[in-house]
Amino acid sequence: MIYCNTCGKENPVDARYCFSCGSAIENIQVTDTVKRKDPLLAALFGFLFGAFGLFYISPFQGFVGLGVLLAVILFTGGIGAIMLWMGCAIWGAMAANDWNDKHGV
Repeated sequence: MIYCNTCGKENPVDARYCFSCGSAIENIQVTDTVKRKDPLLAALFGFLFGAFGLFYISPFQGFVGLGVLLAVILFTGGIGAIMLWMGCAIWGAMAANDWNDKHGV
């Protein structure tokens, strides 16, 4: 839905004129706002919460991180999980930079 600049009423995205007041609304652009992810905050979350901190970037990153953590725990008997836990800080910062580059923010 988009809003008319004249009267403020909601209209469908493809409307050329406001259904309420009749003003032309064809010049209005609908944009999605994507928030920037802070790499330092992502690194801090990764350091403090390990793979759970990757959920700050996206649910996909978080679930991938948990899957990798589980695999490392199973294959190394838990020893490798300490290394991966610390690596999540780097992973988080890099994923935040990738997010920002991908979304142009």
